[in-house]
Amino acid sequence: MGAFLRTALDDNNLIRGAARLIAAPITAPYPTSPASLSQLVTLSGSPVNDVQTLTETGTPTGGTFTLSIYGDVTAPIAYNATAAAVQAQLQALPNIGNNVACSGGPFPATPIVVTFNNYMAGQAQQVIIANSAGLTGGSTPAVGVVHTTTGSGIYDPVSPWFDLGATKTGIRISRNNTEDVFDVDQLYGDLDARPTNWEMQIATSLSQSSLQVMQTAWELGNIFDDTTPSTGTERHLGMGLPTSYTKRRLAILYQRPNGLIRALVFRRTVKMPQASEINYMKSGEQLLVPVTWRALIDTTVQDPTQNIGEIIDQALE
Repeated sequence: MGAFLRTALDDNNLIRGAARLIAAPITAPYPTSPASLSQLVTLSGSPVNDVQTLTETGTPTGGTFTLSIYGDVTAPIAYNATAAAVQAQLQALPNIGNNVACSGGPFPATPIVVTFNNYMAGQAQQVIIANSAGLTGGSTPAVGVVHTTTGSGIYDPVSPWFDLGATKTGIRISRNNTEDVFDVDQLYGDLDARPTNWEMQIATSLSQSSLQVMQTAWELGNIFDDTTPSTGTERHLGMGLPTSYTKRRLAILYQRPNGLIRALVFRRTVKMPQASEINYMKSGEQLLVPVTWRALIDTTVQDPTQNIGEIIDQALE
């Protein structure tokens, strides 16, 4: 005879735990079986280090250039720098430290390869920005940067999916509906009830204010780099009043105690009207960017039980 209380003491299904929020352009393929979760994040394999290649063109005969990454700018680097010289300048940046190794060179004849290692190994890195305004001689001398290998590690988003970073106050998923109720005069009770409209929302507060996060949360314009200022490269993000919302795919990833992933994947979402403010203060509450998305129906999906999205559980082999 079974127990009267149907309580399964299974930690993997208790609703509590940390989660991540990732997004993708609406043009990204929607994850399909049998390898659904591996289309969202890397689940296996060895970590891959991020590699970027610097090439000097235009045959400069003098002057300097600078490199910038994560908001930090190197000191001027000579036009004929060796790999060791470039490595020393990158390692001097506070956000990099002893986490890059450079090979190849010297400039201008031979490219210099930058490989992120140590604490920055096995993950995607921001692309280095080169400012060539200080180079002289030659014909339109410039330093170009190619993202040779995008770094990746376990649970990193698979392109074009990207991480929206740290959140605060949780990631809240709500579901609500309206209904029609049917009755007749001869009965005091209701005969039937049917749903007339369903609504699902995803809400959180983003606690990182990178330009990509601000672009997503505030429906802002394009991000572009301006390498013309003599003081170093500037990164710009346009602010305006768009006449339509940007549609995105959205997924919430939760890791259960057994290490397996549960994903709640939404096919189409748009930002909902919401007051959002950032207060730059010396003290007080942490800087947060509240944002709420509405889940929309994907009209290309005929099955009404699948046209908003689905919950995907990674199962034991």
